[in-house]
Amino acid sequence: DRPHMAFFAASLSLLIGALGASFESQHYFRHIIFVDEEI
Repeated sequence: DRPHMAFFAASLSLLIGALGASFESQHYFRHIIFVDEEI
């Protein structure tokens, strides 16, 4: 019954996820692009 708190929690988790993934996702996506270019 608290949509504001739910929205805050969701955006906070998304922000933390984005910060954490910014390091691993860059390397992961570069690997995917590299593999796609090889094929």
